[in-house]
Amino acid sequence: MTPREIEPTRIEFIVVGDRLRSVPEDKARALAKSMDEIGLQTPITVRVVDGMVVNGEELVSALVLVAGATRLRAAQILEWEYIDCFEIEDDELHARLWEVDENLMRAELSPAEEAGHLTERKRVWQEIEKAEKEAADLSDPTWATLSGSTNSGGRGHTGFATDTAEATSKSKTSINRAVTRGENVAPEVLANMTGTKLDTGTYLDTLGKLSEDQQRKKVDRDLEDLKEQRVVNDSDTTRARQKTNKDAAFADLAEILTEDLSPQQYDRVLELLPMVGAKSLAKKLSDWMPPSGTNK
Repeated sequence: MTPREIEPTRIEFIVVGDRLRSVPEDKARALAKSMDEIGLQTPITVRVVDGMVVNGEELVSALVLVAGATRLRAAQILEWEYIDCFEIEDDELHARLWEVDENLMRAELSPAEEAGHLTERKRVWQEIEKAEKEAADLSDPTWATLSGSTNSGGRGHTGFATDTAEATSKSKTSINRAVTRGENVAPEVLANMTGTKLDTGTYLDTLGKLSEDQQRKKVDRDLEDLKEQRVVNDSDTTRARQKTNKDAAFADLAEILTEDLSPQQYDRVLELLPMVGAKSLAKKLSDWMPPSGTNK
């Protein structure tokens, strides 16, 4: 997984592909501002994929993004033509592992995102472990016999939690907890709640005790409740804003009437308004600007 030397690469030639995590636009714009001032401090990482189909066209080789999606988006915002890249020669599994680990170390992940990332890392890690063990079994039958007496497989007999802790500096306890959450909650349910107010460790633990069908129904119901709560809050805000605007309008109207009308004309307006069904308007105007014959 050793990168080659840094290569300036045309941004339009870089294929983003399927990513575990979308790029928050606000963070990309904040990074773009920094990059505009001090430049790109860490190159993005790409790998060469031969015979890849992109937008219906088969390319002889394509540069596929491995790590640095936010940096790439920031460069696009700045309308850069080129960006510095590390090119690695890795298969899809190792590239995916690199992507996951970079997000775990560099990004601020929510509990749902962390659960999803660590569950994906465990899946990829196990596939790599299996492939390495099978390769070792074929090349060295004696080692295969010895390793078969343990349940840890290849990769130096290192367990997943230990390997992940070493790669990400996270504790094994937090790793195992996040994986349990990711494995106990259906992937589509996890995706649906990610980034919402439901995205907490406690909520994930609650979902993990339910069946997949119950999880879907609970998340859908709770998201709908949050939506209705937002509508109520928005309505309250709108009403408060309308009241403020109405009060200001009354004050403006009273000021205009007293400026443009004589005191006698203004008093007559206050007398006529109730007669045309605008009693509340007359009272409001009178509160703002009493008739000329009263003490203000």
